[in-house]
Amino acid sequence: MSLLALRLDDKVPEITEIKSRPHLLPSTVPSNYKKHIGFLKVHKAASTTTQAIILRFGWVWNLTFVLPPEFGPFYYPNIISLWDSVNEDNILPPPPGRTYDILCHHVVYDRDAWAKVLPADAAIVGTIREPLAHFRSVVRFFRPEVLVKLVNSSDDPIAEFLSSKKLLAEQSPKYSFLNNHLCFEYGVPINVIESKNITAFNAYVNDVLDKEFSVVILAERFNEGLVLMRRMLNWNLKDILYALKMRNPQKPIFTVTEYHREMHRQYASLDYLLYEHFVNRFNRQIELEGESFQPEVEHFTKTLQDVETFCHVNRHYTGYLTVAASEFNAEFRVDTFDCRLLHLQEISFTQKIRVRQYGSALWRYGHH
Repeated sequence: MSLLALRLDDKVPEITEIKSRPHLLPSTVPSNYKKHIGFLKVHKAASTTTQAIILRFGWVWNLTFVLPPEFGPFYYPNIISLWDSVNEDNILPPPPGRTYDILCHHVVYDRDAWAKVLPADAAIVGTIREPLAHFRSVVRFFRPEVLVKLVNSSDDPIAEFLSSKKLLAEQSPKYSFLNNHLCFEYGVPINVIESKNITAFNAYVNDVLDKEFSVVILAERFNEGLVLMRRMLNWNLKDILYALKMRNPQKPIFTVTEYHREMHRQYASLDYLLYEHFVNRFNRQIELEGESFQPEVEHFTKTLQDVETFCHVNRHYTGYLTVAASEFNAEFRVDTFDCRLLHLQEISFTQKIRVRQYGSALWRYGHH
């Protein structure tokens, strides 16, 4: 599936335009339609695609986002923090007369910190990826220096790293994406990760994560996860349409295979426990949804294909696509504005939101 990159100055519909095109807004809105969302954007776990859904949803409804200062310590204007949770120093105050509705940019989860910025009725959503696949994606995307140094001195730098107590010990859960970082981003206390205290880990998962997160989407079962999220939030089918994001064009310099799984599992044991817990929870939630669930997933997948074909074959975005009513959705249209929103990249979208909320956006690549 090809991607259509849009520049920051590309046309995106403003709220006045949306109101004049009622097909961009859902034709029916349930009374418990969730508009207050906290999304944990976990690195390399289908999170950019999920975030794009939430950005579009908030834009269409003119909701207020929690945004970082434009020129912060992480170079990019779309990162609240890679190492800490949300606090008054790493976010902008809401615009005058507004309160926050959505938190969906990179920041570590912390129940109390998130509760200070989000409404009490906010639904919390996350994503997670199978740990070895997550490790493979991390080393391909970030090319950690500790592994790059081993390329010329080892026939198998991954095995060399995973079998070296010295190198493993140097990887902080907070600052390294290699050491149980899924757990870190979900707010598991660092001392619990470092000590691998299973009792404390289980208590945190059961008492905090299970109680706070409405759904955790499995990257490997993404469409199922989105349909489950749609049902949990009482959204419409159109709300969860997406275009694929963040494909990595780089040729991998490391090979991660099933041979490395057991070594990796010993090192990232809590990430595996967290993932397996959420897999079991995900399966239980889907089972409770009944026999209509899988037919809806199939219908959603087919609708995605139709929308993607329309947006890419119709490169100039003329006309519109009508998605017929079904047992899962009212009839709706997809047109030029929908296609542009679907393919708008994260930083561009964030800066559009920044202009709407605060009046300006000055950040550009290479001009920090």
